[in-house]
Amino acid sequence: GMYSIEFMKRNPEMEVVLMDYPKVIPITEKYMEQAKLNTNNYRFIAGKVKDDDFESGFDLIYASFLFEEFTIWENMDIMRKCFNSLNKGGRLIIHENFINNDRTSPVHSVVYSLNLKLHTENGNTFSENDYWIMLKEAGFQKVDNLVTDYGTILIRGTKTY
Repeated sequence: GMYSIEFMKRNPEMEVVLMDYPKVIPITEKYMEQAKLNTNNYRFIAGKVKDDDFESGFDLIYASFLFEEFTIWENMDIMRKCFNSLNKGGRLIIHENFINNDRTSPVHSVVYSLNLKLHTENGNTFSENDYWIMLKEAGFQKVDNLVTDYGTILIRGTKTY
């Protein structure tokens, strides 16, 4: 929920729905209190993104370090749920570590990917091409990205119809 807090600091009238694991929500609530933000337009949904249904009518879904936990097939299912919950013109923005197409660099991403393989059931680090394919298969018509200065990537999928 840290990104949603920063988004709300910049746009206090924004309506936010945060879906996270039940054990994480109380931590986010503490951060909300510390930030002294108006929580009237902030709603929590305790759940599991892979298993639970999504609400509809969203203009933006921001997913940070989410898709690294799942297989490419599970990710496509989650991205389809995101696509279906977005309004026309809505966007899914994904923030993740990424690895090059031959899976050999950048070094921190290779090490991170190995760590995911060791400590998660299906974790993986995906390439820009992997995300493009997953988003296209999920229905997104426009996909673009931005590599950050921090070794991560922002990938944007837009629902144009």
